[in-house]
Amino acid sequence: MDKREFFEFLRDEIIEAMPELENAQFFTREVKKDNNRVYNALKIKRPELSISPSYNFDSLYNEYERTGDMYTIISLIKSGFENMPNLREMNIDLNDYDSIRNNITMVVRSKDRCMDIINDVPYVEQGEFIGLFKIEFQRNEHESYATIISNATLEAYGITKDELYNQAKENDKKNAYKQPILCNINDIIFNIIAGEKLFDEKNLLENNEIIDIEDDELLVLSNRGSREGAALLFNEDVLEKISEVMNGDYYIIPSSIHEVIVLKEMPAPELNQMIAEVNNTQVEPEDVLSYNAQYYDSRNKTLVNALSHENQQKFREMTGEISHDSEMRHEEKARKNLYLKNNLCYINTNTMTWRRNNNGTADCIKTDCKRSCFSIWS
Repeated sequence: MDKREFFEFLRDEIIEAMPELENAQFFTREVKKDNNRVYNALKIKRPELSISPSYNFDSLYNEYERTGDMYTIISLIKSGFENMPNLREMNIDLNDYDSIRNNITMVVRSKDRCMDIINDVPYVEQGEFIGLFKIEFQRNEHESYATIISNATLEAYGITKDELYNQAKENDKKNAYKQPILCNINDIIFNIIAGEKLFDEKNLLENNEIIDIEDDELLVLSNRGSREGAALLFNEDVLEKISEVMNGDYYIIPSSIHEVIVLKEMPAPELNQMIAEVNNTQVEPEDVLSYNAQYYDSRNKTLVNALSHENQQKFREMTGEISHDSEMRHEEKARKNLYLKNNLCYINTNTMTWRRNNNGTADCIKTDCKRSCFSIWS
């Protein structure tokens, strides 16, 4: 069965299971998303609804080819319509800026992974990252429905990009699910094993006591909803507070769009190698944030590419601008880096998976993904 035949077969099966969609408009079209995602989307538009679910048609086709399971696919379609927010009941008009302004949020992506859409959307930049804007309707702590704001939408709203950015920051600051959380990675793993809620305790950003963070200690930065937590990389107050917790500069592992890992020190080449391995084997392509470790300079309050920073430091040492580390310092760093490398944990807080790299062995814990598998469109 080719894709055209599958489309007609799927449409008939959907209408049989959901007679209310008999007069709906079914069609597919190519869509370009962030993180270099391009796929054919299945659109099912009901005339009486201002928004409708959108499904990855390519994934549906591949799943059916692999399993022949139409029941699961129909259940997914039903779930999309059943859980979709009713904008009329919420008195929301997607074409009216004042109606949706409190639903604007920002997500962060790597700029080089958004080249397909970057000319069509408003964005702000920080180093290698860009902030994109979405209209989001939060269903619960783990699920939300969102559509990205395009340049055409921004023009229709009659506002500037700066106004959009300020509104997103104001909204995210008020949203309980967007509140920043910084925890020791061992505490998070313990919570997962115990089946307890992530980030309920030990938020280091709210701890006013003096904390001694070990050089090989790993901290996870995300938000209370464990979704799109990497957006906190644009929160200057949070980055500065982390420098207080870390007592100075620090490195950031961009583990996914949902969280990042903070640590004091490790050579950027080794970090980048581990990031690449985990991105290619453990993280879903749409959740990849970056392949480059980052470095936060607490004095200049800047976030930069860690490898570039280290190369600049080496050049300054060669030119005598700064002094070389002592031999003992090099040995100490090598010992700590080896310890850290052998015990580094990677965690994706959204799928609740983690892996400990320890002498070639790995442990993994998984629970059902809580994320919505469809988006909304107007």
